[in-house]
Amino acid sequence: PIFLYGTEFWEPMMTFLKKSLLPAKVINPEDLDLITLTDDLELIVAKTEESLTNKIAELEAEGLTDTHIYQVLTEFRQMQAMGC
Repeated sequence: PIFLYGTEFWEPMMTFLKKSLLPAKVINPEDLDLITLTDDLELIVAKTEESLTNKIAELEAEGLTDTHIYQVLTEFRQMQAMGC
């Protein structure tokens, strides 16, 4: 996920993406689904935690618990749980 904090600042760029790049087929509609434009920091934290949990679950389901990315993500989650 991509979070753009500050709707007033980022809205012109989002408009450009939607009105110029999307019709020109430089980006796909799904690409815009990756972007969250918000003024809500709590939303960013919640969605980041959700994404982290989902990615860890995906790696576990694929049996990829011995990979570097899995180790980094689980360490990050542990640090987060400790309030770091």
